[in-house]
This record gives sequence, structure tokens and C-alpha cells, in this order.
Amino acid sequence: MDGKLYAVFGNRIMRLCFFSSFVFCLLFLMPQDAAGGPYHRISVDGNLDEWAAGEKIVNDSGDGEVMNKIDGLYVTWDADNLYMGINYKVDGYGILLYLDSDYGGLSGQSDLTQIDTWNKGAKFSVDGFKPDFMYGSWDGDDGNFYEIRSSVTASWISAPCATDFSSDVPGTEIAVRWDTLLPSGFPPGTRIAVFAALCDGLSLAIDAAPNNILVSLPDVDTCTIVDCDSDNDGRPDRLSSSDFTISSIRMPKLFSPNSDGLNDSLAITVAISQSADVQIKAYSIEGKKVWQATGRLSEAGELTVTWAGRDFSGDFLKNGIYIVNIRAANASGEEVYENKAVAIIK
Repeated sequence: MDGKLYAVFGNRIMRLCFFSSFVFCLLFLMPQDAAGGPYHRISVDGNLDEWAAGEKIVNDSGDGEVMNKIDGLYVTWDADNLYMGINYKVDGYGILLYLDSDYGGLSGQSDLTQIDTWNKGAKFSVDGFKPDFMYGSWDGDDGNFYEIRSSVTASWISAPCATDFSSDVPGTEIAVRWDTLLPSGFPPGTRIAVFAALCDGLSLAIDAAPNNILVSLPDVDTCTIVDCDSDNDGRPDRLSSSDFTISSIRMPKLFSPNSDGLNDSLAITVAISQSADVQIKAYSIEGKKVWQATGRLSEAGELTVTWAGRDFSGDFLKNGIYIVNIRAANASGEEVYENKAVAIIK
């Protein structure tokens, strides 16, 4: 009798632990490989028409249609890269963009009047703004990106840069990897700051974005600050620049793939707001990918995919918690994702 009671009690404890683990995974766990990130990738070609309205962080409307004026400054990112765009046209002038990759931090320089590369007499009086990177281009070429190593030295860094003045939204686009900007990792609460200005042969001049407040170029008394990690989780925020969304996901919380004819498969129904390429994968709680559906091109609406609970070898997976990762990417390169936990119980 005592043995039976012990067995019943032990079985209940095991079930309680299993379902407690399931709830924990459902609420908190996300394998690193399945974790989503910011989604707005930019094609670095100098044509800024793919940027969303909210990514134009400085709006000086109309200037870009006038020669030697800056129309706007753009910033966005994905999990790997920071993208910057400048909407402008020049003829016989250059443009410089200054980036502080850790606004308010200790690195960077506030006086570049002795710099050995692109010395245009720039001094920065904004509290907290000390650029540690810069981009320079003359008369519409693709330009180069530099790390400011000291007040007198800057070194070229490999980063895609392109200028196109023939498009409807002309200018320059730059992509630089986060691990280039922040080689020690992405600090929680990361903020960047940017400033762009035209230049002549001697100094910053003509026009800037944002425009100076009190002083005159080449002295700089302003910048634009961008929060890249507003939730302080140590990862770039996931952006939401359009109405492209995964509207809903319907799937049971458990199934029992064992060929007994009862709940043998998991039906995953995904509703998306725009036509997109949909990828669905499953991961163990240790982060190992165990299954992947064939990618589907789907119109806006619902798509249903079935998982038989088998791994890549065709074998049934063991009991446990699994994370189903659903990703959708639209024609503009925007990507959205959701993660759902499911239990296999046989």
C-alpha cells in the first residue's frame, strides 16, 4: 500500500514538474537561434525610397530637391547592422556624417580640428556627443567610413557605402556592423547620436542635419539621439516601421505523435497582414533545431502547416517542450516573427 501511494504521489510530482516547466518555457524561454531581431534590412544602393517614414530622424523637407542642401537624415537597423542614410545632392561639395556609437559614454572626440582624415574644422559642443566614427564623401562618390581613433587619427573601416543621385529619393546609404561599432558587445540601453553636414574645401559649411541651434559651422552645437535598446535587454530593439505583422497564430498547446490516430500532428495556422515568405521551424528547449517546414510564399491571410512531431531523420521526437518559431519576410525585406511553445506528450 505504501509503495502504491508513493508511486501515485511520485507520478503527480513528475506531472507537476513537467507542466511547471512547460509554463516556464511558454512564458520565458526562446532558443538563441530562434530568437528574432530587428527586421528592416536596407539595400545599400544610395536610393532611399525603401526607408519607412519613421526612420527619417531629421526632416528638412525640400532641401534634397535643391542642389547643395540636405533633405533628411535616416537611421534604422537589423540584428547585424546599423544603417544610416542621407538625402541630399551636391555639386562641387562634400558631405560628412559623424556617429557617436555610445552617446554619453567616454569614447570619442569632441575636437577634430587636428584630425588627419577629412579635417573640416569640426568641434562639437553638445553634452555627451563625442563622435567615434565618421563617413566622408566628395562630390557624390560612394565615400568611405572611418573609425576616429584619437583627436588626430582616423582609420578606414570596411563598410558598404553607396551614393545615387538619379533616384526619386537621392543620397547616400551606409551599413556598418554592430560588432564593428561595439566590439565589446551591445550594452543594455545603447544610444547613438548622429550629425551630418556639407563641406567645402576647408570646413563644414552650407547646410547640416540637424541644423545648428546657436553657433555657425564648422562648430557644431546639435545632434540627433536615437535609442537603440529602449527595453534595456542588451539587444537592438525590434523595429515596427509598417503595418506588416503576424496577425495571429493558432495551434494546440500539446500533441502526441505516436501513430495511434489521436492528436498525432500539430496544425499551425498563421495569419499575416501582407504577402510574404513564411518560414516555420521547431527547436528543443536546448536551442537545437529539430524540424523545419518547407518555406511558403503566402498571400495576405491564413496559412496552415502541419508538423508530424518527427525530426529531420523521420523519427518521433521524445516527450518534452519545443519552441515553434514562425518568421515572415515581405517583399521590402521587413521581417516579423513569433515564438510559441508546444508540449509533446505520448
